[in-house]
This record gives sequence, structure tokens and C-alpha cells, in this order.
Amino acid sequence: MSSSDIISRVWDGTLNVKFTLDPLQTLPLINSPDNEIDIPIAEYYTTIPRNSYLHSILPDLLNFFKTNLKNPLLYDVNDWWFEFESVPLKWNLPVGLLYDLTTVPDDGSKSLFNLREGDVWEIMLKHDKYPVEYIIPIDPPSDAEFLKNYWINQLKETCYILNGSSKIMMNMPKAQTDRFFKSMILRDSLLYETMFRKLLPDNIGNLKNLPIKIHLPLSNKVLQPILTGVTRKLTLGKLLQDTVPDLFPSTLMYTIAYPISHGIVLPLDSSIVDLYIMMKYLDSFLHISIKMITKKE
Repeated sequence: MSSSDIISRVWDGTLNVKFTLDPLQTLPLINSPDNEIDIPIAEYYTTIPRNSYLHSILPDLLNFFKTNLKNPLLYDVNDWWFEFESVPLKWNLPVGLLYDLTTVPDDGSKSLFNLREGDVWEIMLKHDKYPVEYIIPIDPPSDAEFLKNYWINQLKETCYILNGSSKIMMNMPKAQTDRFFKSMILRDSLLYETMFRKLLPDNIGNLKNLPIKIHLPLSNKVLQPILTGVTRKLTLGKLLQDTVPDLFPSTLMYTIAYPISHGIVLPLDSSIVDLYIMMKYLDSFLHISIKMITKKE
């Protein structure tokens, strides 16, 4: 499989999701003369790309649930947030990463990019009591600009990590920046890759570092390894052993934990440079989630 094929499959990865509305924001039950009639809970089923952000679908959700809202005027994205099994979902992380972090796949499944057939991720749309201690607050204006501003800042950080300077991104004309962002929103992977290549040095040997985030299990801790001498000879196994040796005592086999990204188990002998180029998320970071190996009875 070619690099372009892998990149295409990464962008095509999806999740089946069921959204429900927070009962506290739902219209009260209708009382009849005889008894109380339950109103069926509104459920929104959809398939969303792994390589996207939850807030991108928020306008569609609010439009769907508006007849169920106690107050239909509550449309301010600053106050809406998502929750899975009482765990707030961070709007600034890609959808696929959120799923990998909050769910534990079967050790034997190693499913490629998509949920196993029939699986549905159930998410609740919440309002009020915004969990600021866990999720970055959304500043006004209350429109898509907050997501765009965050994404551009991520790209500036990516540019700095790759080149030792953010000048390429900082000096990019607004028309190109808008085009870059549009490629992400419209899920145009070819355009995205074309724009992303502008952030890379002419020679891979000139890479200063790689934008990688390693998400540790059972915690909110995220590690960003600092690489020296970035080459295609550096494997994922060596990187993980250097970064979290307690979890990866071997560079060749999984013994205590295993790494996943975009829903698949990553081979330890893979070149970390190639993994980054092919499997980076839309924020231009390679996100690696570490899962513990559990012994089956």
C-alpha cells in the first residue's frame, strides 16, 4: 500500500455516533388528565469522520434538537459541550483521538479505522456548568472562529517543531491560510496535503523535530518527545522505549502496553518519520494513544 493510499484511508476513517440531548435541557413531560406521557428521547444518529472536530457538527445537532429544547434560544457554542459516560470530551482534540482515549478496544480486534460493525459511540450534548477545569473555555465570538483560531495556532506550533521557527506559517498569506483551513473543514485531503507540504523543509534530513503527542493511559498526561537527529531509521519502538521505558521495555514487541492511532495498533518497527507523514491528524500532530494490555481470564 502506497503512502497516498494510507493517507487517504486515514482521512476516510469514520465512527458511528448516537447523540442525545442532556435531559436537563429537554422539554418537561406532557401531563394528560389520566397519567403522565413520556416524550421519546430525541436521538441523532450519524457517521462522523475520525479526522474532524466534534464542534463541526454542533450546528446540525442544535438544529435537530431545537424542538426538544426548553429554551430554543440557547445556541451559544460557548456553553455547549459533549460528554461520554460522565467524561467531558475536549473540543480541541480530533474525534478519532477522543474515541481512542475514552474507550478501550478489545485487545484482539485491532480494527482498521472504523468501529466494528454495529458499534455505536453514545455521546450526550450538554449545556451549562461548563467543566472549565477539564475543557478549554471557548472565548467569543460564538461562531466557527474559535475553532479556526485554535487550529491556526496548532499549525504555528507544528511549523516551529518541524523547522525550529514558525516563520513559514506566520508569513503565509491570509488567502493561503484560509485555503488551508477550508481543506480541513471540507475534508479535502489532497488540498490539505498540498498545503501541509509547505510547512516541511525541502529535505527530510533538515527536520528539527516531529510534532508528536503521546497520550498515557489512565491519566490526562500527554508527552511531547524531543527528538535529536530525526531520520527514517528511528522506529516507533525506539521512540516509545526512550520516552516511556516502563511501558515499553522492548522495542520489538508489546509486553505491557501497545500504541494506537486512528483506531489501529501501530507496528513498533515502523519508521516514526513515515508514521508522522502518513498518519498525522488534521492539527498536524501525530497523536499516539497508549493502551494497557489486559490479561484475559
